[in-house]
Amino acid sequence: MIKIIKVLLVLLTVSVYAQDTLTVMSYNLLQYGGSGIGCTPRSTLEKNAFITTIVNHYKPDVICLNEIGIGQIYLDNLRDYALNDNGIGTWKVGAFSNQANASDIVDGLAYNSKKLTLYSQKVSNTSVRDIVHYKMYYNDPKLSTSKDTTFITFIIAHLKASNTPTDASSRENMVNNAMNYLNNTTPANTKANYVFAGDLNLYTSSEKAYQNLINPAKTNLRFNDPVNKPGVWSNNSDFALYHTQSPRITNQGDCGATSGMDDRFDFILLSDDIMNGDKRIKYVENTYITCGQDGKRFDGDLFTPANSSAPSAVINALYANSDHLPVLSKLAISSLITSEETIGDNHVEPFYISNPFNDEIKMPYGWSKLTIINNTGSTVLKLQPEGGELVNVMSLPPGIYSIVLSNDTSQMIKKLIKLSH
Repeated sequence: MIKIIKVLLVLLTVSVYAQDTLTVMSYNLLQYGGSGIGCTPRSTLEKNAFITTIVNHYKPDVICLNEIGIGQIYLDNLRDYALNDNGIGTWKVGAFSNQANASDIVDGLAYNSKKLTLYSQKVSNTSVRDIVHYKMYYNDPKLSTSKDTTFITFIIAHLKASNTPTDASSRENMVNNAMNYLNNTTPANTKANYVFAGDLNLYTSSEKAYQNLINPAKTNLRFNDPVNKPGVWSNNSDFALYHTQSPRITNQGDCGATSGMDDRFDFILLSDDIMNGDKRIKYVENTYITCGQDGKRFDGDLFTPANSSAPSAVINALYANSDHLPVLSKLAISSLITSEETIGDNHVEPFYISNPFNDEIKMPYGWSKLTIINNTGSTVLKLQPEGGELVNVMSLPPGIYSIVLSNDTSQMIKKLIKLSH
């Protein structure tokens, strides 16, 4: 018996994980600082106010940006006067990139520096516009002591527009350049946390550009569409809930299209690892949305019929600022825990439980949520029991778990072992 206890004490030092969330947005900003080429965009001053309203509502942590003007000045302006409005101060941007020598607009990245740090920035395509790979790491709370964190790469593209065979071929070539780069930089037979996002200008899932992303020759580099809705997206009411262009049917004089909502051009595609949660980042099911879209907009605008998918100020901002609606996804990211922690207000009942635990857990008073996470970072149980309620855990397999108690102001985390069913 003494030997068994010693083994258990050793096991209790093994790292387990709690979870945070990354909210990812992809947004074509409609000529933010662009020259327009034959039209006159809204001023960045006007657009900043709309973007602030949109971002404050949807609260992204990462924004994959399309249609930024030529020069670092526009990324910095967006950061300082739209994203960091009202003294927020946590938003940062990547470096301006234009190796393709685009004459009008390029892509970019903005991110919440409280959650992520930019590790490197590389370009994989210089045809039409750069496709830029932003490799980032999660600012794990234990990073300074554990030296362990999670990497995620955002690949941002704005593929060639229009619906001719030549345009489709250009989109295919751009994607092939990006995929060849991934093949050359990703170790053989391994995967990674990759997000491929942006205005892809795709009309159908049968396009080679799209197929080369979701069915690549090297299956370890496969991307997934979280909504899993293949078909002819353009001018097809079956896909109204996912259409991103265009929120207007009347000319606003700011370079935006006036076709109404009838195209799905904007995407957030996720690698196998993110879909499966293999490397501590996992797509949160049913969180992929088109912002401002309720499925009632086919061939129409954001206002008719009445749109209750967001507050009216947000709908107005999306209409005024956008040629394309942004798309959004949430990713759960596992944060390393190396010891028992209590965060926040401690005016709650302590969590007393025998360790190892076996059949049930008594919910202490003062806590409102109970989450159990296994040693790979996956949530295996999530409940909101009453204080004093007994939670049956007989079905959990033997192993090491992190039990997280939380309420509106506090969080307590304990590492425990379950011996048997």
